[in-house]
Amino acid sequence: ASGSKDTSIRINDLRDPLGLWTLRAHRQSVCGLRWSPDGVRLASGGNDNQLLLWDTRCFSANPEPTMLLNKHVAAVKAIAWNPVQHNLLVSGGGSEDKMLRFWNASTGECIRHFNAESQVCGVLWDHSGTELVSSHGYSHNRLTIWKFPTMRRVADLAGHTSRVLHMCMSTDGEVVVSAAADETIRFWRCFPPCEGSGRRGAGSSGMRGVSNSPQSDRGTNHSTPNGRMCDELPLR
Repeated sequence: ASGSKDTSIRINDLRDPLGLWTLRAHRQSVCGLRWSPDGVRLASGGNDNQLLLWDTRCFSANPEPTMLLNKHVAAVKAIAWNPVQHNLLVSGGGSEDKMLRFWNASTGECIRHFNAESQVCGVLWDHSGTELVSSHGYSHNRLTIWKFPTMRRVADLAGHTSRVLHMCMSTDGEVVVSAAADETIRFWRCFPPCEGSGRRGAGSSGMRGVSNSPQSDRGTNHSTPNGRMCDELPLR
């Protein structure tokens, strides 16, 4: 799926140059898209402050969104489906909003909201669906790890000097890569496994932390206020 400044969303099949569907419901640029884990539902966010849910099982010649979620008061770029609770969706608003909102995708109810205190540019769940990473622009330009559902701040990952434009996670769920307008790409070991086990842990044995040393070529780590550590990984 791709979203455009022309307000449309195209559902594409690489084997079909004409595409499968064109979705039109946003009133301004489409700036966020995320498929559900089962590949059936699509969440789209726009500069019109709207979060729309689409269900491919209901598509016809002129597809319509199944839900319109309009609690945000700024652009919705950050969207992520929980990998375990498949009806749980999180979205983040822009600089005039700063909110993380959690939605029941079956009912459209906003079940929780939290002020992230900064423009929300991206969000990712960990593989267990119990923690998430948000990336930010004005005024913090950092990543933050949160515990869900308490929204306890686990760690602030500082180092970028401009808005964090994009994040992605390694297939093993341990490393988050962030790219920012400061023209740097940073690798963060956010969710390492517990020592002596094959599980990714959130306890004190997991290494968490904050790196503020972009000059280092070896990677650095610092303790967070709660005593945990985190590494920024070196780029070889």
